Amino acid sequence: TTLQADAAGNIYIASWKGGEYTYKGEDVGYIALVRSPAAQKAAAPSPFPSATAPATEWVRQLAAPSHSRRLAAQRALLRQPADALAAAGALRDLLQTTDLAQPARLAVLATLAQVLGPDAHGDLTRVAATDPQLKEAAIRLIGDRPADAPAGSTPLLVAALQDPNDHVK
Repeated sequence: TTLQADAAGNIYIASWKGGEYTYKGEDVGYIALVRSPAAQKAAAPSPFPSATAPATEWVRQLAAPSHSRRLAAQRALLRQPADALAAAGALRDLLQTTDLAQPARLAVLATLAQVLGPDAHGDLTRVAATDPQLKEAAIRLIGDRPADAPAGSTPLLVAALQDPNDHVK
């Protein structure tokens, strides 16, 4: 019926095998856990920051190889906008880490855009102009909220229509 992965790399499979539209008893369906024998057991992060966890810790979690960890970190930062705003410098520093995996850099860029709102356009414009790996995402983030986009972003968006990368177009 469905699959779900957690931050530790486990896959949970749910099935309605034997089920019908009428009640068939307690022995309908199952849930299976699939785990690699070689996988290390990693503690999944709490989806909510503790009262003492600084925003910079959640920024650090954005660099995690696990999508689940990055998503939990992004949500935690966006739940505490004042702390995230204070951590904007850490987000910018992490964004400059070019050896970071692209999915992590995309999570950092999107988090920065959401935390800073219209104030992120300078960062987004700089990334679009200087980072080919993130250009597509930066342009999309600029165009997501056209009312917040500064007037100076129009030439960048028009120039993107002529970009050799079809994804940027």
